Amino acid sequence: MPRQRTCWQKWWQDTEGTTSVEYAILLALIILVCFSAIASIGNPTISGFQQVIDKGGFGSNEP
Repeated sequence: MPRQRTCWQKWWQDTEGTTSVEYAILLALIILVCFSAIASIGNPTISGFQQVIDKGGFGSNEP
């Protein structure tokens, strides 16, 4: 039983994988910010293109 306890204590105190977890959290936050920025820029852009299409599209002879 003492041997298992020392193994668990060594595993609990090991900090080798900590940086990879931190990088994964940072990457997730960066992706979340990118998606929200794209969504906030994309919606007005799509509506602008939709207005052009509704008026006859690109290259139309109508004013």
